[in-house]
Amino acid sequence: MTSNAEHLDPVGDLYLLARLRGLADSHLPHPALELTGDLSCIRGCEVRVTVTGEDVLSGRRNFVELNGVDDWVGGVHLDSGTGAVWFRRGEELVGSATA
Repeated sequence: MTSNAEHLDPVGDLYLLARLRGLADSHLPHPALELTGDLSCIRGCEVRVTVTGEDVLSGRRNFVELNGVDDWVGGVHLDSGTGAVWFRRGEELVGSATA
């Protein structure tokens, strides 16, 4: 199982929990997840996909279009407010303002 470990992205539980919290943030207009239980550890919380989350997973809705994004990921600033986020729609690239 670890023969290709050097090619894996070793993301830890705390980072993943922070990302889950972001997708479930109650300040979002349309959260994709709902978290309950002990939100201080990944083992203690329960995650439920919302109707919005189901729509995003199926490709019917775009999470950034619904909620916007202003986040740093891998050293890249994703900011839908400035149109600095792009999506693929078929063979076309579209900016976040039109996604």
